[in-house]
Amino acid sequence: VRFIAINDLIDKQFYDVDIGEDMMIDFKNMFNGFYPKDISNKVRSTIRSKQSNGQFIGAFAAYGYKKSPTDHNKLIIDDTAANVVRRIYQMYLSGVGQRRIAKILNEERIPCPTEYKRQCGLNYHPSHYQDGAKYYWLYSTIHNILKNEMYTGTMVQNRSFRQICGKKSSSLPKDKWIIVKNTHEAIIDGDTWKKVQDLMERNVRTAGDDYNVHKFAGFLKCGDCGKAMAKIKRKGIIYFDCSRYSHYGKKYCSRHIIKESEIEKLVLEDLNLIIKSIKNINQIIEEERQKEKNYFIKSIGDISKYQSEIVKLTRKKERAYADYSDDVISREEYIKYKSMYENEISAIKGKIDLINQVIQENAITINPWIDRLVKRES
Repeated sequence: VRFIAINDLIDKQFYDVDIGEDMMIDFKNMFNGFYPKDISNKVRSTIRSKQSNGQFIGAFAAYGYKKSPTDHNKLIIDDTAANVVRRIYQMYLSGVGQRRIAKILNEERIPCPTEYKRQCGLNYHPSHYQDGAKYYWLYSTIHNILKNEMYTGTMVQNRSFRQICGKKSSSLPKDKWIIVKNTHEAIIDGDTWKKVQDLMERNVRTAGDDYNVHKFAGFLKCGDCGKAMAKIKRKGIIYFDCSRYSHYGKKYCSRHIIKESEIEKLVLEDLNLIIKSIKNINQIIEEERQKEKNYFIKSIGDISKYQSEIVKLTRKKERAYADYSDDVISREEYIKYKSMYENEISAIKGKIDLINQVIQENAITINPWIDRLVKRES
């Protein structure tokens, strides 16, 4: 490893660094690592303070708003986009479904929020955006607009969290959100907002007890547009078709319909070819079982290590009794320590019993289909 420190005039490729100087470099690097963390915490604290005061700190305003030219922490209405937002709410209240609303906007060639931001000169290009999809409204886009409380004049921020120097953010629960009312002009009045939320709650479908995720869910993609294939059931027969075509029509993709039975047949044929090409499949499965068993035992821990911990805890318990006998600790303290050590010993013994059970059974079921496969091959 070649180490270069410009400010300290060090290049390990050309100069020998003695041990003392090398340790000093390590200390400098350690302290230098504190600075970005400290700065990040201070910046985050400032951002949270602004959010609590109702100031907007996002890079891009929600569709229907734009940043004020005089104060970038304040939102003002973008009339062109706001009219589309109002129309979406009106259509939904009149009984038009969210998917149908997206289809209407696409047919009228109204730019979707992403394209509209780009047309306004903003450098906005999310990862899911496809070039040429200028008028491609989605169900999720309409759903998010109908659920966004920002349109009532309420500032809603801090909905996600990202670690220091991290790239991915994780969603926060609603009780962690920073919500400040009456911070900007509303596009949707409070009564309309409540009616839409009540209607959306009543229209939400919930899965029953007999609901099962389809075996091909998440695996089937359209060969042309790359979107997921949607399940369709007609006269008791299950088909799969391009979700983009079925939802938005032939302008965005073509029809690619296939029966569930045909897909199952193709998959089973491929699986059988793979199985036939593998020699000594019983031996391979047994090796996998042994690997799984070893991994399981390793993840729990080593018996000898646990036994050593029991010996240490037993000695601690004995010393606690000796301290109690010598009036070093009170009776209450002795009872507390005794109970704590005994609970830890009991938990460790439970782990040892579990390891012994696995060793005695000498078999762990990796997946239910493996047993069926072994029986079939034998």
